[in-house]
Amino acid sequence: MISLLYLLALAADVPSGPEKGAVLPKLEAYAVTGDEKDQTLDVTAAGKDKLTLYLLVGDEKFDRPMHRFFKAIDDKLQGDFQDVRGVTVFLTQDEKKMKEFLPRFQMSANYGQLTLNVFKGKDGPKDWNINSDAHLTVLIAHQGKVVARYGYNSVNEAEAPAVLRELSKHYKKKGS
Repeated sequence: MISLLYLLALAADVPSGPEKGAVLPKLEAYAVTGDEKDQTLDVTAAGKDKLTLYLLVGDEKFDRPMHRFFKAIDDKLQGDFQDVRGVTVFLTQDEKKMKEFLPRFQMSANYGQLTLNVFKGKDGPKDWNINSDAHLTVLIAHQGKVVARYGYNSVNEAEAPAVLRELSKHYKKKGS
């Protein structure tokens, strides 16, 4: 009999994204929400000097449990980690459809700190090494370098505390 802890460990055991210590490659995406709304920008360059949490998800793999994970992350970003950039990038073949869907979705999701962006291409940006088996790739970057990465086969709000614990290791409040 496989234990629940073993299954949870497997859920976060999909290598995906740039290796820890790597400089983040360029990632041009269309901003659907946030200060850069309705623009295509290099989201890595925009956050190079800030502690940034990247959530990369294939549009066909986004579901309610993943939304609950995003919401748990967003709630903490708005409270305990206000200086952290939260960047969500939806990887899609149908860019037009996602550009139409995400603003409507944001109206109900009401993410406060997570920005929603669209990247055309289900395999993700070149040099990002997104594993197509991963439902979600989570990266924490500081000063343009990866300090932590997670790849999930499935994800829900129960996985958020581990990501937030790792984020807190790299977080420094202003003035401290």
